[in-house]
Amino acid sequence: MQDWLRRARHDLVKPLVWTARDLVDLGRPLLATDLAEMRRALGQLIDQAGTSVTMDELWRQLRTVAPVAIPAGALDRFEQALQQVALACHADAQTAADALLALEPAFEQLAQSAAGTTA
Repeated sequence: MQDWLRRARHDLVKPLVWTARDLVDLGRPLLATDLAEMRRALGQLIDQAGTSVTMDELWRQLRTVAPVAIPAGALDRFEQALQQVALACHADAQTAADALLALEPAFEQLAQSAAGTTA
C-alpha cells in the first residue's frame, strides 16, 4: 500500500500542488496567466509509463490499482477534491490555487484512511 501512496503523491499530488505553491509564493496577486499555468498542469501529468496524461486520466489509472485496504469512501473523498480542482480551474486564479493547495490535506486524509487511523 505504501508504494501506491508514494506513487499517487509523486505523480499526482506534488506536481499540482507545487504549481500552485510556486505561483502563490511569488507574493503578488494571481493573474490570468497564472490560471492558464494551473490549467496546463492539469493536462500535463506523467503516468508510470512516462506518458503525458490529464489529472482525470492519471487518477483513473491510480484508482484502478488502489489497494483494497483503502476504503472506497476515502478514495471517493479524494476524488471529490480532484473534481473541485477541475471546477476551480474554470473560475479565477485564486480559487484554482486554493483548490490545488487543498489537495495536500485531502491526500493526507486519504493516507490516514489507508493506514486505518480515520473512519
